[in-house]
Amino acid sequence: MGLFDLFKGRSARPKRGAAPSALGVAARALRNAQDDSLSAAAHAWVRGLPVSLRHLELCNVYPRIANRIAAAWDDLAQTHEVFNDLLVDHRGGRKGFASPIAAELLRLQALHERRLAERPAATRKSAR
Repeated sequence: MGLFDLFKGRSARPKRGAAPSALGVAARALRNAQDDSLSAAAHAWVRGLPVSLRHLELCNVYPRIANRIAAAWDDLAQTHEVFNDLLVDHRGGRKGFASPIAAELLRLQALHERRLAERPAATRKSAR
């Protein structure tokens, strides 16, 4: 029996009490062919952003994520959940995004937060 024979089979089993991070890649959503290109909805979403945010490297590097944000953008609660999922490490041990992508995500999140803050004010004005 060799040294490595002692460890056979252990790597496939998660540690007792381990967080979902033990699943690693398996915890991610399954990819499909549309994940590699920007959707028509995402193109429209980008065109609707303020000019200062329109040139997103995110769309080139991670079209899947841009598509996800664009699909949720009209639903404020869903958009909040998407940013929470992207920016908070719920699985443990995530590497995170490169600095330029992370900065873009934070700017988009700030824009979303402003939309959330403006919504109650708009609701109050329309009620008057």
